Amino acid sequence: TIPRGFRPYAITSMDQAKGNVNPLSRSHSVLQKGRQLYDVYCIVCHGKYGEGDGLVAAKPGWPRPLFPRPPSLQSDKINEFKDGQLFHVMSMGQNLMPSYAETLNAEAHW
Repeated sequence: TIPRGFRPYAITSMDQAKGNVNPLSRSHSVLQKGRQLYDVYCIVCHGKYGEGDGLVAAKPGWPRPLFPRPPSLQSDKINEFKDGQLFHVMSMGQNLMPSYAETLNAEAHW
């Protein structure tokens, strides 16, 4: 069976994801909701400003890091990602980052 409201995600690569267009308008309310979601789901690894220095990331001087430090979301590489690529990473996961496909609905990924 298929859950009600389920939308299959058929994109399998970052190159394909480039063409996936964000359906949400860039408005204050959308950005505010994005900030709220970031503060719940992302900040623990990526940190307040996206530098990869969240609470569970490796910190200088700790005897044993909990997890390797994730890449900075402020890097040139990530800043060049298209919205569709960011959606893809949140949907499919990447490296140690898990998929949020079952945790958040598709609108929240944008």
